[in-house]
Formats: sequence, structure tokens, C-alpha cells
Amino acid sequence: VLDSTVGRLRTMVRHDLLAVYLIDPVTRRASPARTHGIDKARAYHLDRLPTGLRQAVESVKTVQVDQLRPGEGVSPSACCGLYASLRARGALVGFLAVESAQPGAFGQQQAEVVHGLTEPFGIAIDNARMFRRIRTLAADEERSRIARDLHDHVGSSLAMIGFEVDRAVSVAAEGGDMEQMLRELR
Repeated sequence: VLDSTVGRLRTMVRHDLLAVYLIDPVTRRASPARTHGIDKARAYHLDRLPTGLRQAVESVKTVQVDQLRPGEGVSPSACCGLYASLRARGALVGFLAVESAQPGAFGQQQAEVVHGLTEPFGIAIDNARMFRRIRTLAADEERSRIARDLHDHVGSSLAMIGFEVDRAVSVAAEGGDMEQMLRELR
């Protein structure tokens, strides 16, 4: 999901930096999941987002920032950017950041292209996360079922061996032939 959307954006909007951030709802951190044009994109706490990402949280549309001061973008060299929140089922799941080192590189058309991808992309990311959780839960359930089956099988086998040993002790006490019984028990 991430790779296909980044690939689509790369061909549709000229940029110097493209980053997809995913939000961890527990830690409230936005971490870079995919980037293009930057080696080390940093993670941000939701309370300390760069200007464009912070504005994207509050907007239902793609935010266009025509002039970024140094350090206000995801990339230190960014002069302008397009920023969009990725939402699914009313929850914030991530961000898109598209930046350029050229002032005024983005217009209304690029903002609309980015905006057009945000809703399906947010839903696709959320669905992928949900399917991953379902797969994990299904695998855990299967492991538990196998453990129960093994435990039940081993438990019943040990109980049967215990009964047979008790019977062998009785036969031995009466002076009976143990050889056949021990072979069966084995």
C-alpha cells in the first residue's frame, strides 16, 4: 500500500522530498514509513509537528505552504510544501508531506492531486493494519488451539499409562505374567 501510493505520487507531483508518516496511536508519534529524497526523516510527537503537518491535522484539505522558513519543513532545505492528513473511520492514521527546495513549486493542481489520494490512501493503510492484526490474532488462536490439543493428547496418554502401570503392579502382586503386559504398555 505504501509503495504503490509513493510510486503514484512520485510520477504525478514533482518534488524534492516525499514522506509518508504513520501514527502510532499508543505513543502518539508520527514515524516516517516511506520517504523519497531524504536519507533520515525524523519522527515527531503529535504535539511537536512541523508547521505543514501541524496545519494538516486541523484541515480536511491538503495544506499548501508557499514559504517555509529554515527548519519548518520535514526537510531542512524545503522552501514550500504540500501536507495532508491521512484519515480512516474518523481517526488520524498518518500524513503525506511533499516538499520542494524551489519556492512556489506547487500550485492548485498539485494540491488537488495530493488531496485526491489522501482518503483512499488513509483507508488502505488502516485496512492493511487491520488485516495484519487479524492475521496475528488468527495465528495466536491457532497456536493456542494446537497447544490445547497437544496438552489434551499428552495428558490423556499419560493418564492411560498411569492406569496401565497400576494394573501391571496388581498383576505382579498376584504373581501373573508381566511380559505381555509390559510389551503392550510399551
